[in-house]
Amino acid sequence: MDFIEKCREEITSDLKRILLTHLPRHEAAQIYRYALLPPGKLFRPLLVRSMAWDRQDYRRETHSYLELFVEIHHVYTLVHDDLPCMDDDSMRRGKESTHQKFNEWKALLCGDGLNTLSFHILSLIESPRLPLLFRYVSWALGPKGLVHGQYLDLASKDPSPDKLLRTYKLKTSRLIQTALVAPSLLSESVPLRALKDLHLLGEHIGIAFQLLDDLSELTEERVSPQELEINSFLLYQDFCLKELEIRWGKIEGLLKTYSLSYTRKVLGDYLKGTTHLIADSDGRLKERMGENLKVVQEILHRLSF
Repeated sequence: MDFIEKCREEITSDLKRILLTHLPRHEAAQIYRYALLPPGKLFRPLLVRSMAWDRQDYRRETHSYLELFVEIHHVYTLVHDDLPCMDDDSMRRGKESTHQKFNEWKALLCGDGLNTLSFHILSLIESPRLPLLFRYVSWALGPKGLVHGQYLDLASKDPSPDKLLRTYKLKTSRLIQTALVAPSLLSESVPLRALKDLHLLGEHIGIAFQLLDDLSELTEERVSPQELEINSFLLYQDFCLKELEIRWGKIEGLLKTYSLSYTRKVLGDYLKGTTHLIADSDGRLKERMGENLKVVQEILHRLSF
């Protein structure tokens, strides 16, 4: 078992344990557990841990609360995103989405509960810098951050490339930025310049990974008519390819500058699935991407760690 898989097992165990004491003793608890378990790739909590390891400042209890915070908050956004009034998705992580399994109002309240629970877990951290952490996190994930990104995503029927990029910066990057910056905010030894750079690193990762996620949508044997109309790679292929190259160059530079070896491994592990998916769907992507597929493959080759 590699160290990433071991970390996933530990984080999953911590998640199960904390739910025992923080969910109601009521049938509603099954809805929360259904949404949270089994977890996905745990990419964001793994980023929390890798950043703490890269700084040689990993404290099991403190950083466990941060890991659980970003995972539970992430799942709240997924539960709400899947609702009929938003993206209206019927499947999530290989099973029925929460509102399909139960119903819409139960899923809505489940998301509300997970949102609040995530901040309660964050409050369990014992640190004199906790108020600073709360200010950053609530800004990053609140009405000027992730939530506004969701608003822009739903409101933009035909977004320009610049609007698309702004949506990704908010909707996708903000929680990744939280995972990268939060561990360092708890330490007085991290200079402001480094905090700003970690914030930028999260922005670049979020945009690059969202673009790759858009590309992955085109690997399906049947792409929905809606996806064909809104997919960023079909609307603005040259722009997306250029942004992907720019963002990954920035990511590589910052990883090297701050010697983020564990964080590099977590990113590489996350990218394996996308790389294999695209390789296995070469024919379908060729039809939808044309000669630009070669450019994508070259970029993906460089993305591999």
